[in-house]
Parts: sequence; C-alpha cells; structure tokens
Amino acid sequence: MQIITRYAEEKLAGLLPRIKDKATAWRCIRFTFGSFEKDPRDEVRLQIVTNLLKEQLADEDVRLFFCEDGDIFILCNGTNKAVIESVQKQLHSLFPGEGEVKNTSELYDLSIHLEPFTELINDRSNAVAENNNAEREAPKSKPKPKISEADKADILARRRHRKEPMVMLVEDDLFTLQLVANVLKDYSTVKAMDGYDAVETYMFNAPDVVFLDINLPSIDGHEVLKQIKEYDPDAYVVMLSGQTYMEDVSKAIYSGAKGFVAKPFPKEKLLNYMRLYTSERESKSA
Repeated sequence: MQIITRYAEEKLAGLLPRIKDKATAWRCIRFTFGSFEKDPRDEVRLQIVTNLLKEQLADEDVRLFFCEDGDIFILCNGTNKAVIESVQKQLHSLFPGEGEVKNTSELYDLSIHLEPFTELINDRSNAVAENNNAEREAPKSKPKPKISEADKADILARRRHRKEPMVMLVEDDLFTLQLVANVLKDYSTVKAMDGYDAVETYMFNAPDVVFLDINLPSIDGHEVLKQIKEYDPDAYVVMLSGQTYMEDVSKAIYSGAKGFVAKPFPKEKLLNYMRLYTSERESKSA
C-alpha cells in the first residue's frame, strides 16, 4: 500500500495514463468530509484510514491519496468489488459526520466511469496547481510576531526549569509529521506545518529540541533556522529532509543546526538526538 499526502492531486493525475491502459482493473473510493475547512483532526483521520486499509486490503495493490481539502481517494488495482464496497461502508461507520453535516462517498468503477473520473482528477489537480502558483507569486514577507524582552526572558526561563524536554516538529507532510510524532510520543510536542508558523511557535514556546523540515511552504527550513537562531542563539535544531544533498547539510550545520536526518527518519537516529540534547543539558547544569 502506498500513502500519498504531499502533492496528492498531482500524483493522482499522473496515474491516469496507467489507469487508462487497463481501466477494467481499477476502482476508486472518494470519501468527502462534510466540512471543507482545514481540520486539526486530519492527521488522526489519516491514521485511522491507514489502519483500516492495512487490515482490509493488506495484500492488494492500493494507493491512498489524502488531498489538500481533506478528501480521501482510495485507488485499488484488481481488488474485488465486494471488498471495496465493504471498505466504503466501514469508512461511513468510522466517520458518520456530525449533526446535520454528513460525510459522503462515491465508488468509481473505472471500466465504466473513467471519463468523469479523469475530468474530476484533472480539475482538482489544475485547481491546486493554480493555487500553488498564486501562493508563490504572493509577497513572501510576513511580520514577525512581536514579543517583549520581558516575555521572551520568561519563556526562555520556563525552558530551563522543565523537567522533561519539549519537542517541536516542523513538517508540512501530515503522514511524515505523524510518523515522527509517534517516534517521539514520550515527549511533550508542539507542531507547525509551514515556515511562518514554525518561527511563531518557537518564539512562544521555546522548545528544547526542534526537528525542522527543509522543504516547507512560505519560507524554507534554512530561513526558519536563521530566524530561530537570531531569536535564540541556544536553539537546538535538527534538520529533516527527504533527500540528502551535501549543500543542504553543510548550509544547515554552518547556520547552527546540531544535525541532519534524512528519510526514512530512522527511529534510533531521532531518539539519539534527544539523548544527545539531554546529555548536553546535564553537562551544562553540572
């Protein structure tokens, strides 16, 4: 099973030529949540759906696309129709909706519904692309949150008196964010999903350790690192990236990062940075 949360619409559209070559084998569930607002429960929903598919479709050729508006597409190649219909019913049992707001779903048999499905996916992909282009063309500056020196001193002092480290996770991919959060579940965590929010979240929480993705919307991880270090020279930041480019590694280390972790973000490596931080803190307080 493949789980796609980043560029889901684009990657789903990219599969269309392959689907057209053998449309009789493909079926797709589209599950739509009644509320179109960005929901903080999205990562929980993703984990629940992932667990369901692992249980029901473990041996099948399945792709789960978790789209920007929260819609879920479950694309199956060669899966029995009755099995897919069962998954569709279970989704409604898990997510019935709230009050008058009902969740809906559609089952596409692509041997029959290929044309409207293709039109739907292309329209969604184009809409996301246009929105992304507009964001890239928009002004890149956003005022930094204002915080007094007294408040800053108080926030940093609270960090010194914490019994256990607080971790900040900065990652725009929901699945990856949840993956790292699960590894660090024994620690108190705060999260951010874009560069501006990361800087603001840091300023108002002063976390002990930051795991910071390089490829972020709005401003990238290198700029976030720079702004965090300007605010707090003692910040303990570890960079995350899906690709290991020496230029990124050396730039991050030069800018003050304590380390660099590449996908698939090994559990032991993440936990080792936590141990290194704890050891460093204890040596300073000795």
